Formats: sequence, C-alpha cells, structure tokens
Amino acid sequence: MFWLLATMACGFEPMDTGTDTGTDTVDRGDPVDVIVYPTAGMKRVLLYHGHGGQELKPRGGIVETWRAEGWEVRPDDQFPSDLKPFRLIVFTAAGTDSSTPFTEGQIISLTSALERGTRLVFLQEDSKCVTDNVSALLDALAIPMAFDQPLPTSTPAPQSFSTVAADTQLMSDVAAMSLADPCGLTVGGSWMLRSDDSVPLVSAYRPGTGGDVVLIGDTDFLKDGALYEDQNLIFAQNLAKVLP
Repeated sequence: MFWLLATMACGFEPMDTGTDTGTDTVDRGDPVDVIVYPTAGMKRVLLYHGHGGQELKPRGGIVETWRAEGWEVRPDDQFPSDLKPFRLIVFTAAGTDSSTPFTEGQIISLTSALERGTRLVFLQEDSKCVTDNVSALLDALAIPMAFDQPLPTSTPAPQSFSTVAADTQLMSDVAAMSLADPCGLTVGGSWMLRSDDSVPLVSAYRPGTGGDVVLIGDTDFLKDGALYEDQNLIFAQNLAKVLP
C-alpha cells in the first residue's frame, strides 16, 4: 500500500463535465515517482490574514478542532520568517491590500515550503474574488488556475455543492460542501467541487513532488456558522491532515 501511495501521480484524472470545457487539455502536473509529505515534526497550521486578509476567530470551531487533533494553530497577520514547522498555510482572503504585494523573499519561502510538503490553501470572498496580489503570487508559484468572478447564480444563503473527486485525500468522506456566494475558479488543476453549471469552486494542483496548492472560492465555510453544514468540517480536517 505504501508503495502504491508513493507512486501516485501528482495530478488527478480530468473530470468529465459533460460539456466541452477544454479540461482534457489542462495542465494538472507531471507524474512523479515520489511525493514529499510533511514530516512528523511539522505540526503547525498558519492562518495568515496579512496583506489585507480576513482574520478568523482565534478560538473558533475550526481552530479548536485542529488543536484537538494535535496541530498547533497560529493566526497571524505577519508573514513568518521561518515556514519550516508548518504543514498547512491558509491564506484567508489575502491580497485585498494592493499596496503590499508579496515580496520576492516571501515567494521564495513559499516555494521552499511546497518542496518540503507544505499544503498552501487560498480562500477568497465574493466581495473581492480577484486580487492582483494573489494572482501574481499564484503566477509566481506556477499554479495553472486562479480565482474568477462570483457565481452568477449565487445567493446569500449557503448552497450545497456535490463533490466530484471523492477518491482524493482532500475529499475523503466529503459528499458535499456548503458554500455561500462562492467565487468561481478558472479552469485548471484538479476539480474537487463544482457548481451545477460546471464551474470549479475548489481545485487542487501539485506543482512538483512536494505540497499541493488548493483554491477555495469561499472563506465563510471555516466560520462557526457554516463549519457544521454538510461535510465542511470533515473537509477542513482533511486540509490539515495532508497525508493520504
């Protein structure tokens, strides 16, 4: 089983949307022989709300859940000088402050974190789906998908969306997620969750042999009001688990 997991391809199979979206030609990463995962010493989760981001409650349900599972959760608006201890870095609506782009040093640090197996997760809100800072950062990390506009059919009330990649580590035991006014994503990466109109809402991409990058078109699903809807909580637990 270990050998099988270690030789899995870094990109998941293209999803059949039933329409000609061009997803069969999208770059989902090159197959690799060995994938690097976080070590036992990488126990920290960073909730980064700098660069104009949105802070989550320091003692909210997701923070307490992650801590109960043994992860050391650090909410911060300051970019850490050392990312080595982090298995998961979550950017909560970062980039809305256009006056503070990510620096070259920060991009290099994040690239090194990916090589160590760290998972990078970006969440955006419908009020500011596309920001120049996050778009530039994703380009610098060679990520083939990006945030797009809010769903035209979205409503303020949470909507349930079905999983399309149930056999992946991210979506294990997640049949559906509840999102409110989600941002759509551009075509690229591997689709984890999509709208009824075949717009990706959660996508993942592994740019090398290390960690993956996950884009999620909603921030509210991690907040207490929505965390316990559908399988949002299980999905959040999977985010921090990282290991297959």
